[in-house]
Amino acid sequence: MSFFDSDHLDEEFSTYDNLETEIQSLKSTLEDGNVYEFIDHIEEIVQSCIETDRLEDGLFFIEKLINISPYNSDYWLKKGILLNAQMNFNKALDCFNKALSLNPNDVEILVDKSAAEENIGLFKQAEESLNKILDFDPTNEEAYFSLGLLFERQGKFNEAIENFDKVIQKDPEFLEAYYELGFCYEGIGDISKALEAYDKFLEFDPYNP
Repeated sequence: MSFFDSDHLDEEFSTYDNLETEIQSLKSTLEDGNVYEFIDHIEEIVQSCIETDRLEDGLFFIEKLINISPYNSDYWLKKGILLNAQMNFNKALDCFNKALSLNPNDVEILVDKSAAEENIGLFKQAEESLNKILDFDPTNEEAYFSLGLLFERQGKFNEAIENFDKVIQKDPEFLEAYYELGFCYEGIGDISKALEAYDKFLEFDPYNP
C-alpha cells in the first residue's frame, strides 16, 4: 500500500519537509490512476511548483487535474502560468483563452493573458485585455500598473506615465509605481521629475540598492 493510502494521510503528508519527496511520492501514488482522492493535495503541489519554478512537475500534476475537471477555469489558468514561465507563450495564451471562456470576467486571467500577449508581441491585444478589466473595475490599480509597464516597454513613456499616475492616485503607497515613473521620466528627459519619483520610492524603501 502506498504512502498516500494510509489512514493518516493528512498527518503524514504534513510531515514532509522536502518538496522533491512530496512530488515523487504523489507521482507514485497517482500511477494507480486514482486522482479523485488526492485532488486537494495535487492542487497544493501545483501551487508549490509554481512558487518554486518546478515547471515540468507542475505541468504533470495540472494535467491530472484538467483530465478529471476540464471545465475548471483555475486549472487552465495555472497551466497557462506554468507555460508562461517556460516561455511557451503561445500555448500559455491558449490556456488563458480557455480559462476566460469558462470565467470571462476573472481579473487574474486577464492580467496573465495580457502578459503572454505582450511576450509574443501582441501589444494591442495585451492593451485590450487590460482595458477589459477596467471596463468592469475602473478602480483596479493593478490593471493601470500593467498598462503602464506595457507602454513603458514599447518606449511610450508619456502613456506609461499617465497610467502610473493613475495607480498612485488610487494607491499612494504603490511602491513600484514610483520607481517606474522615475524610469519613464528619465526616458523623456525630465530628470527633475525622475529624481522626485525616485526620492518618493526611497521614502518607502530607503535602503534599496
